[in-house]
Amino acid sequence: MGVAVLNLNNLRDHESDALAGKHTMVVRLGFHGGKVYHLAMLGLGWLSLLLFFQGPWEVGEWRGTMWYALLALLHARHAVDVWRCEDPASLDPELKRIALSTFLVALFMFMDQTLSP
Repeated sequence: MGVAVLNLNNLRDHESDALAGKHTMVVRLGFHGGKVYHLAMLGLGWLSLLLFFQGPWEVGEWRGTMWYALLALLHARHAVDVWRCEDPASLDPELKRIALSTFLVALFMFMDQTLSP
């Protein structure tokens, strides 16, 4: 999910990055390809989280299932907004949302691990 945050920043700035000669993934893939890559990173992040909870290790008692579900819905809404976006400048509010919600996912994972018996 952290890669999705960085990629969204590159989506927002892809035109100026191309003019500056930067070779980011979005510059190489194009705006549409960068959006596909962004959705793949979000999906891979949530799939990894699901696999993390299904693993053989012990996860703490605080599971926060409702919070994870709400954050997943927020990320799903974010994915739809990014997919529909045609103007890179309008991605600025999305960057703030995805960065803060990804931080919350990481915080909840930390809480799961630290509350283990």
